[in-house]
Amino acid sequence: MNNEEIKKLIADDHLRIELHDRMGHNLNKLIEALDGEQLSNDTTYSLEEFKARIEKIEELAEELCTIQVLLAYWGTVKQSSLFTFSLNSITLALKGKRDRNIWRAVKWHSIQQLFYCGGISAVASGNYYKLYELFDLMIPPPDQTKDMVTISQALLIVNSKIDNVYNKLIENDNHITPLSEYLYNQINLIFNKVISLGPLYEPSFDRFELMRALDYIDRKHDDIPEQSWSPIGRFYLKTFENNPFHQILNEAEKHKENWAPLQAGFCHGSYERFQKICASFQKRLQQLRW
Repeated sequence: MNNEEIKKLIADDHLRIELHDRMGHNLNKLIEALDGEQLSNDTTYSLEEFKARIEKIEELAEELCTIQVLLAYWGTVKQSSLFTFSLNSITLALKGKRDRNIWRAVKWHSIQQLFYCGGISAVASGNYYKLYELFDLMIPPPDQTKDMVTISQALLIVNSKIDNVYNKLIENDNHITPLSEYLYNQINLIFNKVISLGPLYEPSFDRFELMRALDYIDRKHDDIPEQSWSPIGRFYLKTFENNPFHQILNEAEKHKENWAPLQAGFCHGSYERFQKICASFQKRLQQLRW
């Protein structure tokens, strides 16, 4: 099914059953492949094998990612359950799997793609309710712990020891944020086929990663510490004046409790809490730059 046909399914609420069926068809193929010989846990690691598996996952997840982008940007209230349908399905299929770290990360790459596609598209459309829904989704953890975790937390577990492998995929041996840089380039290819954001893609990508970082601190701490750890992305490398962090601080100061992300539920809707989270995060960024 081409992108124009998918757009027609999303544009018409009456076709949401057909859209669900189409997603189910793609999910069945992807989940079947996750258990297949081509993604076997027994295979010895090599960069060539890692690259081939990543490319296979991206091929299988391409239409699901297309749908995720469109649902985040144009989806209606009646289609809301479909926004998390793919993520719920894949994470449940991977529940309890005991894969080696590197091959586990490959299987979770489809979740990573869907997470970023939905989040970037929600930011680009200004739909912070959808972004909050994405960050708030609880899923089975990728390790053997019993407690449910957010997707952001799960992906940090999956990628905690293998980020540097992505330096090889972007042909850069020492990039500070290799996974972020890889996803920036790879997901841009999806957006160019689905919704051409032009110069808005980069700030939408960076803001998504920054909102993820701030949301991580918010969920991790009841009382915000003076300095706290959270995931960073490629936005970290930009000068403060051109950094989305600077822009977000200015926006929030202007609107305070009426700022769209706070209205959507971020930081418990509290501007004061948002300020504390930003101060805590800024101290970490300053320490990283020393």
